[in-house]
Amino acid sequence: MKKSPVDVREKLKSYKFDNELLQKIECSGEETKEYDRLLREGQPLPENVFHQLEGSVSWFYTFHTPDLTQEEISEYLAYRNLDLLKSIRNCLYFFVTIAVIGIIGWAMVWLISLTI
Repeated sequence: MKKSPVDVREKLKSYKFDNELLQKIECSGEETKEYDRLLREGQPLPENVFHQLEGSVSWFYTFHTPDLTQEEISEYLAYRNLDLLKSIRNCLYFFVTIAVIGIIGWAMVWLISLTI
């Protein structure tokens, strides 16, 4: 089976959305009415305004990029990684605790069965 190439720009955009470095902001009701009117009249939408049609629902949005320096972005991502590592650590603690309780329970049942 032949693999298709990965669109790296789309993957990067997805990562930015996941980490809130790129945000999709829905337009207000008034703006939506105005942009609908523009589309009906065949006029182009303003720059950085995008249209999406889902079934019979039409909505407009813009992209917002937080005004951060590269150093601030790196710091933000480092703290995000730290939060994720803490979650992994807590999951590990949970499963180790469950395993220890299971081993102790098994040992108690085994000891009780020897005395009977």
